[in-house]
Amino acid sequence: MPFADNLISLITLSIRLIIGIKLLSVSRRTQRKNLQTLAIVFFLNSIALAFMLDFISSLFLFYVLIDIAMLFHLIFTVQTFFTNMKSPIKIIFPISAILGLINAIAIGMYSLDETSTDMFVIGKVFFALEHYVVWGWFLFVAYSSYKQIAQDKLVEDWVKTRYKLMIYYSFFILIPATLLIFSTTQIDIFVLTAAFIAMISWILQFIVWVMPEKIRLYFNRNYVSPIKDEEIPQTEEELMKAFME
Repeated sequence: MPFADNLISLITLSIRLIIGIKLLSVSRRTQRKNLQTLAIVFFLNSIALAFMLDFISSLFLFYVLIDIAMLFHLIFTVQTFFTNMKSPIKIIFPISAILGLINAIAIGMYSLDETSTDMFVIGKVFFALEHYVVWGWFLFVAYSSYKQIAQDKLVEDWVKTRYKLMIYYSFFILIPATLLIFSTTQIDIFVLTAAFIAMISWILQFIVWVMPEKIRLYFNRNYVSPIKDEEIPQTEEELMKAFME
């Protein structure tokens, strides 16, 4: 693998690792268990990217770890949006697991015999399908939640923006999964484009779930509360509970 390819993998690995560490720190400080799960997602993605480097290259382990990370993201979705509600996780989880298993088997067969390019294509197709299920569900839930608060003047602007960003970054993740179907085993235009779009998604995820105070204040710069004497829920737990009731 050329030096440039290794460098791209190393940079993207480092970015995901840093975001994962920050998420874990915020989770411990705020006692938000869902962020611990999201941190695991980023750590698994980081480890997966390590297997794209020359000295430990393994296409099979790369795809398997990403598959596992997506299953953890399903758990994150439930922890975030369905703490006191029933969810379709019992249906979505096994579907995602089966798609991931087919992807792993196909990529595994290709790894044993790199002339079986059909297996490589099949693996990438099922990899994309798994993304559509996992992230399509998250996109739907985020959009549904946003609609519930979009016209509510009691909900601050930064909260509404947070939900918009969830919708955006979910959509951005679906694009790379589709582009990778057309990629080769090397770094090509499809992989580079997918990596660039995915990086935008990671940055948006960082903003959404870490939400640095300066960014929160910027998002809220034009907000004027319609009430003065009543306390509006401000913690993540209070906000989520209020939105989903």
